[in-house]
Amino acid sequence: MIKQNLHTHSIFSDGENTLEEMALAAISKGFSSLGFSDHSAIKGCEDWCMPREKYAEYFLECERIKEKFEGKLEIFIGLEMDVLSEKCEYPLDYAIGSCHHVVKNKKRVCIDNTPEELIEGAKDLFNGDMLLLCEEYYDEVGRIAERDDLQIVGHFDIITKHIEVCKGIVDVTSERFIEAENKALDKLIKAGKIFEINTGAMARGKRTLPYPSERVLKQIAKAGGRITISSDCHDADFLDCGFDECLTLAKKCGFGEIYYLECDGFKAHKF
Repeated sequence: MIKQNLHTHSIFSDGENTLEEMALAAISKGFSSLGFSDHSAIKGCEDWCMPREKYAEYFLECERIKEKFEGKLEIFIGLEMDVLSEKCEYPLDYAIGSCHHVVKNKKRVCIDNTPEELIEGAKDLFNGDMLLLCEEYYDEVGRIAERDDLQIVGHFDIITKHIEVCKGIVDVTSERFIEAENKALDKLIKAGKIFEINTGAMARGKRTLPYPSERVLKQIAKAGGRITISSDCHDADFLDCGFDECLTLAKKCGFGEIYYLECDGFKAHKF
């Protein structure tokens, strides 16, 4: 298996390590390439997103690391762009499109922080209708299809983050939930977006399974969609967390190839 991770966070946003520490960890773990993708700026979220005034420093440091490890590790420069984020004026090798909030009436709820915040958000913005919140979430995720600056769909069903530790918080078997999920999937697949199998919540002890669900992966495979594997890494020790399990899951769901970023774009590699 080729070892590449395109979803990597550093101290420029909410990661634990410097970019150089991440690169050194990648080399020690046998990676051939690494992509940096710190969180892009979102107003009011400066505690976990990179402020816009830090962009110049970030891109300079990415370039420095790229030059320093040339011949040892190929470095790609990217961002994780929230649907609330503005387009980036700096040149990117790629970008991950993600949704971390649902917005209504100029108020927003973070959907991947704590179960309590998610429940309170449903009460406050949607009169306690969690499925309506989920429908709004998938509407937001579907907007990634409309942006040509986003190639990868980050943690597609992160709205389900808490279902293992908080049973019943989101009814993923509901007809309404599945319909909203499929509507977003259809738009994203038709737009040619690449879906990541993301082990970030596994690394942080929040889940035992990656995003997206097996049901979603089977839908993507059936429709001829594309996948990549990422650890959504915030800690260098977990840079390749769950990669072997993801490969097994991908095969089980009907995939025969994984997409990797190369110097001339994304390329498919058969298992």
